Amino acid sequence: MFTPIQQAHFNDWANRRIYSCCEKLSEEQLELNRNAFFNSIAGTLNHLLLVDILYMDRLKGQPSRFKKLNERVGHSFKEIKTLQVTQDAEYVNYFSNFEIDNLEKEVCFKTLLANSELWRVPMRIYLANLFQHQVHHRGQIHNLLSQANLDPPPIGFVEFAIEHQLIPSPIIS
Repeated sequence: MFTPIQQAHFNDWANRRIYSCCEKLSEEQLELNRNAFFNSIAGTLNHLLLVDILYMDRLKGQPSRFKKLNERVGHSFKEIKTLQVTQDAEYVNYFSNFEIDNLEKEVCFKTLLANSELWRVPMRIYLANLFQHQVHHRGQIHNLLSQANLDPPPIGFVEFAIEHQLIPSPIIS
């Protein structure tokens, strides 16, 4: 099983790789509307950050500070990156002493749907959705970077596991 702490470390690792690639673009290129769901690379990075903050607030039992999923959290790439690094560290810290038994506890929160609903979701499902959301939008950003004529870095679990010696290198000479 890929544990929540490993997932938090993976998220931090993958985000650092994506942000490093994004730094090759100007602010104008990052904000360019590329017809993505959140318009631009910066818009998609911002949404990813917003949801990471939203999910952490819910894990802490705090009400949402957001009304919609496209609110601007950071007003520049540099600000979004700084906030994301902080948020990634918060997830690593949160899961550093996480007990696997907690996966069966419920997370209770109000949705950001037009007609807000109160949901109770098992932690294991909640975290699976969080981690899937992160991967999903990083994949979009990866594609947008390719469209910007950059060569995005590999951001897969296998590369992470090899680099962090969770598995032996599969390279055979």
